[in-house]
Amino acid sequence: MEQPTQTFDEESHHQSQHHHHNKKEHHHHHQHSHGQEECDTQYANAEKWAARFDNPDRDSEQKPDLILKAAGIKPESLSADIGGGTGYFPIKIAQASPQGRVYSCDLSPQMIDYQKRRYAENNITNIIPILAHADDPQIPEVVDFIFLVNAYHHIEDRISYFKALSNKLHQNGRLVIVDVNKDENQQTGFGLAKFTPEEVIEEMKKAGYTLASQPSLDTSFFTVIFAK
Repeated sequence: MEQPTQTFDEESHHQSQHHHHNKKEHHHHHQHSHGQEECDTQYANAEKWAARFDNPDRDSEQKPDLILKAAGIKPESLSADIGGGTGYFPIKIAQASPQGRVYSCDLSPQMIDYQKRRYAENNITNIIPILAHADDPQIPEVVDFIFLVNAYHHIEDRISYFKALSNKLHQNGRLVIVDVNKDENQQTGFGLAKFTPEEVIEEMKKAGYTLASQPSLDTSFFTVIFAK
């Protein structure tokens, strides 16, 4: 199995963001003026990260089309992607729901700016980049699907986070979590994965969600899909 090496870099991107943003502040201005300043410097060259996050091998390693099919996304679905990065997965969602809308949430202003340029240059009009907070992705409306791809393990205080997030998910909506399986570390070289799917399922039950499905996609990533 090919090693999905681009995810090592994606891990670094999210970890650095979370190092600067994982403490809850009383004033968001302070949070986004100090921590964001360093994040701005490190990710000033978003094109460099895009070359890694958008590695062509990622399609075969992560199988985004099968993830979206398993989730049950429709052409008119409203979705949010938490940790949208340079736009790799938001674009996959947008292609699957051309009459819908995708909110791509990320902590890095550089990634948000890069996404805006990318979508404008490619005439992609149904993805809206959103600058997220560490404790709130800032999704502006209730959606049908919420995706976290290689992002779940970066969330702090996950039970509280996902309890609050349920307010942004339609009653019949789906929350889709894709991440590296801790049990696959020895095979894939991923030394930073923190969870098995069973551990995620247990945490999400505590947050009030019900497991809807757990598709087997024959990758080093696990996919778990939850209902409210």
